[in-house]
Amino acid sequence: MNTTRCVMALGIVLAVLWGSGGGELQDERSTYMQFKLAHAQQLLGGLVREDFPAISRHAQQLKLLSQDASWEVYRGAEYEQLSVMFRRETDRLAEAAGHRNLDGATLAYVQLTLTCVQCHDQMRKNEAKPIAASREEP
Repeated sequence: MNTTRCVMALGIVLAVLWGSGGGELQDERSTYMQFKLAHAQQLLGGLVREDFPAISRHAQQLKLLSQDASWEVYRGAEYEQLSVMFRRETDRLAEAAGHRNLDGATLAYVQLTLTCVQCHDQMRKNEAKPIAASREEP
């Protein structure tokens, strides 16, 4: 029961954080972000229902999205490290789902969510150099 409450609270936090972004994301990335958010929400649903195949499927889809060229919107060591951490957590989610380990999957989801929040925070602070800008330099 406590796991379910924790997961639901994280889902609410994720939804609030997503909604607070407003017009900060460019239109071309908005659709991509919607795909990522949909899979994250489906992951949460899978955790709440203990639907291990859904957890695994959506974790794998998030990993595939993170390997797409659209994922890399900034250059910088911290951004790259967060991307590696994100992929590691998707692997942990899928592995825990394969073992029907709800607590392990929930912990990986929490870590995945923290990675998302940290990455979006970094993007907002503009600490990393946008790839588009780096392409324009000689």
